[in-house]
Amino acid sequence: MSGDHRQFFESAALHWKDVAGEKKASILKRIIQAAHIEIGDRILDIGSGTGILLPTLREAVGEKQRIVALDLAFNMVRRASRRFGHLCNYVQGDAHLLPLKGSSFDKVICFSSFPHFTDKARALIEISRCLKTGGTLIIAHSAGRDAINTMHREIAGVVKSDSLPEEKRMLVLMTKAGFAHVSILEGKDIYVALGVKCDAKDQ
Repeated sequence: MSGDHRQFFESAALHWKDVAGEKKASILKRIIQAAHIEIGDRILDIGSGTGILLPTLREAVGEKQRIVALDLAFNMVRRASRRFGHLCNYVQGDAHLLPLKGSSFDKVICFSSFPHFTDKARALIEISRCLKTGGTLIIAHSAGRDAINTMHREIAGVVKSDSLPEEKRMLVLMTKAGFAHVSILEGKDIYVALGVKCDAKDQ
């Protein structure tokens, strides 16, 4: 991501509000279910923000310290750690150059963050590097693609061009990054793209 993106989210973190409510909670649970997260999975939450997914992820994995919450903005990481300090480990880092060991995670989830990756192909390659073979990437939103893209255009500024690619483009990006069995689920209040990391010899 660019320095401008980091500055935007550093500032946004100071007044960021996670919209909860029963509807939102229900959507988050649907996303976790779609990801097939299991007890004992090691999870990387990229773009964790102030930690909206962390309690749901913690419930799904069933153990402490099985989750790494990563965000580009230090202020986001700090707010998440203050809210949910006991739930996971916290890392400030860039999705385009993840400061993490390869083949370390069973699942990687990008909730409400993928549009902000300025080089999506590079970020997907980094995510693939950090996943174990057979591990799953989940790109998810609590709204459909058109709604997400419209929202960013209306916010304007540095995020005005941040968008979810159309389905064909997403399939190409994920496949080239080493993901198989790619599927995309989209509805009015949900978007989920899933892919499984291939063995290198199967690519």
